Amino acid sequence: MGCGSSTDVQNTNEEKRIERAPSSKHADDISIEDSESPVPAPTKSVERVPSSKQAEDMLVEDTESKTTKPASISETSTAAEARKWKLIFIGAPGCGKGTQAEFVKKDFALTQLSTGDLLRAAVKSGSELGTRVQAVMESGGLVDDETIVELMKEAIAQPSNAGGFILDGFPRTVAQAEKLDQMLAEAGTQLDRVFEFRVDDDQLVERISGRRVHLASGRSYHIKTKPPVVDGVDDDTGEPLVQRADDNEETLKKRLASYHEYTEPVIKYYESKSLLTTFDAQRQPAEIYADLKAALST
Repeated sequence: MGCGSSTDVQNTNEEKRIERAPSSKHADDISIEDSESPVPAPTKSVERVPSSKQAEDMLVEDTESKTTKPASISETSTAAEARKWKLIFIGAPGCGKGTQAEFVKKDFALTQLSTGDLLRAAVKSGSELGTRVQAVMESGGLVDDETIVELMKEAIAQPSNAGGFILDGFPRTVAQAEKLDQMLAEAGTQLDRVFEFRVDDDQLVERISGRRVHLASGRSYHIKTKPPVVDGVDDDTGEPLVQRADDNEETLKKRLASYHEYTEPVIKYYESKSLLTTFDAQRQPAEIYADLKAALST
């Protein structure tokens, strides 16, 4: 009996030791579910499961590797270039603000809202607003502030302009500037910067007389300072360029008189709000743009 009892106890102990030893599958589960468990890791290779922090890092790296920048923004884009700028370009006819707007549109992925282009588009659309604008323009009158502001408000609200914009040729009067401030405030936003491009009147005559435009797009060239690749032909479409009927010295003098009377007070208005930066626009376009781009980076 004593000997048999000893054997039974030994067999019982062996059974208990066998019961304590986890199966290979159980060991795998313990290793994965509780890395701090005292149970030794199984001898077979087990794929390491990343920690929560490692998983997050891997997800971020994977997301960043698949993210592409908008084609309109260069690979060396900065935070300034990604910002949704709301800008005004202001200056006398022929000052070159249209050329600078083209540079900014390309590098900063903004849209350009030109009063002239919007008026022509409104007339072409046949909308109620366009019909009112057409009647005024055909009578030779000036489109009133309310209509201009309404036109601009519709344009700014378009989804295509949500990424930021340049206002070119607007506002032309202090009354329009005040209404623009109100309109933007109602939309929960405001202007970022106002850039003036200053050129002496006598230089503007030469600039205007040498200007050529592509009517469909509004792209502007100059026979001396910014000629097209092929003389008289638009670079992008190959369509002919034209000289506007009002691009002559007599008409320019009238336009300059109007600019000095109505628009120069707008410059002072924005200067009083510390939004204005003035550039000497009698230099080469590339020089002006270098200063403009630096201003947008500060």
